[in-house]
Amino acid sequence: MDRFVEWCRLPTQQNRFVLAHDDFRSNQKAIKLWKVDGETPKRMWVQDDFASRCVQAHWGPFDETIISTHENGDIMVWDSSTGEYIKELRGHKAYITCMSFSDDRLLALTTYTTDRPLNACGLSPLLTAPGPDRKLHLLLGGGQAAEDVTTTASGEGKFEALLYHVVRGEEIASCKGHFGPLHTLAWKPDGSGYASGGEDGYVRLYTFDRDYFTDEKFQ
Repeated sequence: MDRFVEWCRLPTQQNRFVLAHDDFRSNQKAIKLWKVDGETPKRMWVQDDFASRCVQAHWGPFDETIISTHENGDIMVWDSSTGEYIKELRGHKAYITCMSFSDDRLLALTTYTTDRPLNACGLSPLLTAPGPDRKLHLLLGGGQAAEDVTTTASGEGKFEALLYHVVRGEEIASCKGHFGPLHTLAWKPDGSGYASGGEDGYVRLYTFDRDYFTDEKFQ
């Protein structure tokens, strides 16, 4: 089963993608890198030398590395040209549910399950913006497990998307709308809002009002 796929990030050479998949029939869990050259993709390398299943695999800075997260809490770094192991980081002790990067790929955000299950995260595109346009913000989303949703009100299930300050670690705002756990979040490219997808089967689009850019609360 394929779990995650991501194209390389360099805008002038987006001809490679990385794929993470689980055990399925004769295929063992692995991370694979493919190059699209013409109509037929070519597999460049396969890496399966890791103990715990890969949750996500992302391109690192300048597309020089692949950074993978795993169910046992490992964060592993691989050479994107050869697939060779570079190093391992112990960011968590258990399942890493999501990893997100700043636009320059120099800052990473990871989430895991605590008293509020977190399935998705995202760093604002304005995190690296110059001067007064900069927003040190991140989004978090998750909620109570699907099997418990039918017995829980939306307000109690923690289905809101949360807006946090990256440096202070403070919750700035929350946005309701879903009546089930959130599974994915994506900022608008200009940082003026976001889209969310949830267990309820809906994709919701949010646009921040003018106060987001003028009120000191959101600085």
